[in-house]
Amino acid sequence: LRTCGAAQIAQTIVVSDSNGTSIAGTGTRVANGFVLAGTTSPAAATVYLDSTITGLSALTAGTPMYLGVTGAATATAPSTSGYTSQQIGTAISATEIAFRPFAAITLA
Repeated sequence: LRTCGAAQIAQTIVVSDSNGTSIAGTGTRVANGFVLAGTTSPAAATVYLDSTITGLSALTAGTPMYLGVTGAATATAPSTSGYTSQQIGTAISATEIAFRPFAAITLA
């Protein structure tokens, strides 16, 4: 369990802030885990570091998935200057992503 510094929505990608607290991912930080169950703020939450994100919908198996600018997984890599482009895994079914974060790149 890790403490989440803000409320988390289920299936949100999370990052660690400078204090080691998990917060919702954004397009300017590097993803290092995800939560399956939503939380209130601050609260202990199970942060998964290398597993399968379940409970999603409308994914296409085999599609690379990226950290979106809102913290949700997306099939579209960010392209905005100053944002982080990071593949977080691959869709393995219409409802699941194998979470295996790649190295992140800050876009110029």
